[in-house]
Amino acid sequence: MLHELQREFRAAILNDEAGAAAGRVRADGLEEHARLAVYRHHVFTSLITALESIKGWENGILPPLTIGPDHETQKKGFWVKVEKQRFKTLTDWLKSE
Repeated sequence: MLHELQREFRAAILNDEAGAAAGRVRADGLEEHARLAVYRHHVFTSLITALESIKGWENGILPPLTIGPDHETQKKGFWVKVEKQRFKTLTDWLKSE
């Protein structure tokens, strides 16, 4: 009877330890996920800030480009390549997703 109680007690302790370990793994995973989410948000915010600071950028092909906080992207576009400083159309109009 004593040995049976000892086995049950050990099993309960092991279950508690396994549960604690699984909980720690979940907590570590959530912590890492949160850290990555903050990092991605920071990178995305930095990219948007950088793009919105472009004023009168000249690239030799398009007219000067300015992007600001009120700049709206276009809803359609097409692929081109530049040949002899001219655009050559590669596709028909494509919708953005």
